[in-house]
Amino acid sequence: MGARASTLSRDDIEELSEISSFTPQQIIRLYKRFRRLDRDDLGLLNTDDILNAIPELAMNPLAERICAVLDPHDTETIHFRQFCEVLGAFSPHASRERKLMFAFKIYDVNDDGFITADEMLTVLQMLAGTGGPDSLSLAQLTALAEQTVKDADLDGDGRVSFQEFVQSSQGIDVHEKFTIIF
Repeated sequence: MGARASTLSRDDIEELSEISSFTPQQIIRLYKRFRRLDRDDLGLLNTDDILNAIPELAMNPLAERICAVLDPHDTETIHFRQFCEVLGAFSPHASRERKLMFAFKIYDVNDDGFITADEMLTVLQMLAGTGGPDSLSLAQLTALAEQTVKDADLDGDGRVSFQEFVQSSQGIDVHEKFTIIF
């Protein structure tokens, strides 16, 4: 899977299938789409290409956080393996834990393995937007962030670990909310 590879080898497809939960056919379809988005034929996409090519993502209030999860090293580019790994969380075959890990990474803004009230507030502000008459005030969002973290913080250390996040998400149908048919 070199940067300029125009096809995937059988080994590449098998490896990507293992790390992504996609079927080989889905990987081939995703690769063709990735190649169409890769206008410079470098084997890389930048986050702007992704946002421009996927209008549903560009309209998502969490687009910035989703792109940060796609590009954890802040290189402003992603290669096909990263693309598959991240999108694999949305596969119908992905485990509940994998889907929750993606959601956790959205909230773990500083990528330290914990969600704090400040990080929760950052994401809530993205979700709530600003301005409109129905918008929550900063005080309301802050109180919601603090209460959400407090409710999920089972060990009382002021932050939510992945395990606490999993436990606090038990009543949520993650499979339905985090599945996209590719």
